[in-house]
Amino acid sequence: MKQFFLSRVFLIGLCAYLRRLEMSIDRALRGEIRPLKAYCKGNAIPTLQQVLNRFSSIGVGVKIEKPLWNDPCIPPPGAWSVLIAWSQWYFRRGILLKESEIQRVHSSLLELSVALDQHVIVDPEVFGLLRVRLGGIVDNLLRYIPNRRIRKKIYRVEHLNQNPMTKTLTIESISNQQDWLASRMELADD
Repeated sequence: MKQFFLSRVFLIGLCAYLRRLEMSIDRALRGEIRPLKAYCKGNAIPTLQQVLNRFSSIGVGVKIEKPLWNDPCIPPPGAWSVLIAWSQWYFRRGILLKESEIQRVHSSLLELSVALDQHVIVDPEVFGLLRVRLGGIVDNLLRYIPNRRIRKKIYRVEHLNQNPMTKTLTIESISNQQDWLASRMELADD
């Protein structure tokens, strides 16, 4: 079974990015797709295509036969997995994730990209389930981050159509001004 090593910065940035997508989809439901598409594919940095390219560059393949929105339930990681990830967080400065977990993220992002191109409105039947899936993925990944302050920052990430009165943070400020997409994510040695 393949495993992938994700540095702390990459995991923090990925969680914040996925939370931003989830919140943006939530704010755009039942509306026209143009603002969401522009936000995901052009206005926000990094773009959805840049993130997909990063996953493809390390050889993450999509091996899921059925569309993911048929199965929105994502089982949470077990207590041992979380404990091991927390020790890796401190001693290896990152965590190891199974290939299936990385594939779930990659395939969800691919489905979002396809849905953005195929639809005219943000249909709740499609995008609502994608939002639930992204939220489940983020919640599971956040369990691997032992620092409560970082988790709280990720929940306050900026997104599309946000309330101007709400204090939000950019992905860059959450990841300490480091380029999370360029940080270490690679196939782990067996």
